[in-house]
Amino acid sequence: MDIGSVKVSETSILKVRHPLNGSETDITIELYGADTKHYRSAVNSLAKSRSKNKSSATMEEIEDAALTLLADCTASWNNIEENKKQLPFSKENAKRIYSELPWLRKQVDSFIGDDINFLDEQPSV
Repeated sequence: MDIGSVKVSETSILKVRHPLNGSETDITIELYGADTKHYRSAVNSLAKSRSKNKSSATMEEIEDAALTLLADCTASWNNIEENKKQLPFSKENAKRIYSELPWLRKQVDSFIGDDINFLDEQPSV
């Protein structure tokens, strides 16, 4: 195997599954992977803001940091509706829906953490 043939993609597309039956929905979310500069930058930003507050973190602060990281690692989405209207993509909307919908948050978190979702094999020349 030529190890140079495997490349890491910055982003990849999660095809969201229905929380009750596991079927694929029309919702897609473009996410940055855990091995990307973007992810590391988001983690570093959280660490810097956390280091300013030297006291121990509360559960609410830990939860907020986790949601912020997932929102920061969301690049875009398609077909997310709320109240029968398309929900525009924003970091604020991402953080809110990940907070309100644990089933979606779990899918996003799991996808970001699975390296295989961000690896592509390039053809040999």
